[in-house]
Amino acid sequence: MPLFVCLFWMIVLSIMAYRTESYVAFMFLLLFTSLAVFANSVLSDFSATPKYQIYAILLKQVTTTSLVPLTILFIRRIRHITRQDHPLDLLWIVIPVILGTSAILLYALSGEEAISMMLEDVHANGYNVSPKYQDTLPYLFYIFTHIIYAATVMGEVIILFLYLLVLSRKEHFSLGHIIRFYFKGERIKTVELQTFFISALFLIFGIRFLSSLDVTADYPMWSVVVSILICFCMFYISYTAMFGSKPTVTRKEQRNAWRYNYSRKKKQHILDAMISDLLEDADEETMLRVRARIKESLQAEKMAGKAPAAEPARAEQLMSGVSKNWEEDDLFKRFQHLMTDEKIFLQPKLTLADVADMLETNTTYLSRMVNTAYNLGFPELINTLRIDYAEQYLLENSDAKQSEIATKCGFLSASSFNTVFKRITGVTPKIWVASAELQQKFGN
Repeated sequence: MPLFVCLFWMIVLSIMAYRTESYVAFMFLLLFTSLAVFANSVLSDFSATPKYQIYAILLKQVTTTSLVPLTILFIRRIRHITRQDHPLDLLWIVIPVILGTSAILLYALSGEEAISMMLEDVHANGYNVSPKYQDTLPYLFYIFTHIIYAATVMGEVIILFLYLLVLSRKEHFSLGHIIRFYFKGERIKTVELQTFFISALFLIFGIRFLSSLDVTADYPMWSVVVSILICFCMFYISYTAMFGSKPTVTRKEQRNAWRYNYSRKKKQHILDAMISDLLEDADEETMLRVRARIKESLQAEKMAGKAPAAEPARAEQLMSGVSKNWEEDDLFKRFQHLMTDEKIFLQPKLTLADVADMLETNTTYLSRMVNTAYNLGFPELINTLRIDYAEQYLLENSDAKQSEIATKCGFLSASSFNTVFKRITGVTPKIWVASAELQQKFGN
């Protein structure tokens, strides 16, 4: 059953969460877990030949010892820690390689027949090694694949719980957060939710490991219950892995997990594309509700100080709203002509010195004139004129790529265009276009 859960989520996450930062680490974790479960199932099958049992032991050496380091790596990716030089990023490679290489070398030197005979003897004697195998290569194989292996896994589990304990204290995790998340629908940190279920999963694994074979034989339902709990934890951890790019999550958001298949760098691009897709499929009633929500959101952001406190100035207002003291000034008239008629602000690398040379004046006087006449600095004036031009261009070319719009409007890159556009208008270009289309269709 746990193997099926791992394989199922490997397929689902490959389709629905492949853009998240934690995707690669978690896919490795699921892969190694699947292989470890498969190896254990072979070892627990008494009908398996000694040859396949040896292969399962070798596979277990590499996979099981990788689970704890991979789990820590996965948690670090959820926390958006991506440094590649951290020791924890190398631990999951070093330990399995050492144990796996040692076991394979001893297997090659000892021979399959000698190891098979020793393992049969060990199982027949209640896992006690006969004196005749002392100081032999098969015995050394047994030491590496059983005693050293078990000590390594136990040490890794202790390190994991210490790591989770330090993380919980550092991030102020608490059981109360989990309770309020489930029963009150409150928001919780994604890493806190994952940490809780990872701790529960390894705790259940530990209980199962410590349970004697007699308990499993006498109470078969115990094994079933433990397997169900393991599958539940693995299922929930895998499901929550779809939120690898979200710092926090709510139960409502969990019901819409497909929306969060993005990385932080591409978040805005994915959300913009999502908005465009939704607008194409939405009916009139939905469009009206979306428009109302956009307006409410922008008003709330302004109230909270996240958006400009006042409506941004536009080109027409800027050029017509100057003080009368400047209207007859020759330098000001020529500056207005350059901006309104020749539109030199569309030049990507335009500087104050360039404009001063065109007007045959010095930068100090020109800067003072701009500040006094428009109540704006030169860079902000140029950006405002460019954004005003961009709005007109967007209305006429709503399907244009942002790199094309940025070039047409005097910006050096799409990222700088997006940043300036959102700072001046309060929204991204895609949302602005959607809002403008709604306004044209339904009015104010």
